[in-house]
Amino acid sequence: GHKGLLVKNGTIMHMPDDGINTGSECKIEQVRVVGNQGEGIGGSEACLFLNNIVGGNTGNGIECEDGCSLIGNILNGNGYLNVAGEPGYGVECDTGTAADACFLSKNVFRDNRQGCTTGITVSAGDNSCDGVLQ
Repeated sequence: GHKGLLVKNGTIMHMPDDGINTGSECKIEQVRVVGNQGEGIGGSEACLFLNNIVGGNTGNGIECEDGCSLIGNILNGNGYLNVAGEPGYGVECDTGTAADACFLSKNVFRDNRQGCTTGITVSAGDNSCDGVLQ
């Protein structure tokens, strides 16, 4: 992926692999990413995911690495039909240490196959996981 990529507004749907795949320091904002045959959005280190709708992707809704921030996203129905046989989460945060945790605030997770999140995350306490505040 490309470092520093900005994707803003619009819809990415029905791609044969990941909907969006970026490098580090990306910003993905106000994008609908639906029905893709891989991750909805794959990001690297220090990416910001802001106010996106990510749903019905066969892999994780959003997969990111160290120091990502996810604010105001809706992640719904991801991870059900992954051809690799690995069911997905709303968010998978691939981090090595707690210092590199992904920050989550004001996100709504619904009906993602493996659950809301996996990996090391820090929540502001205002995320909704299948109707329960976390």
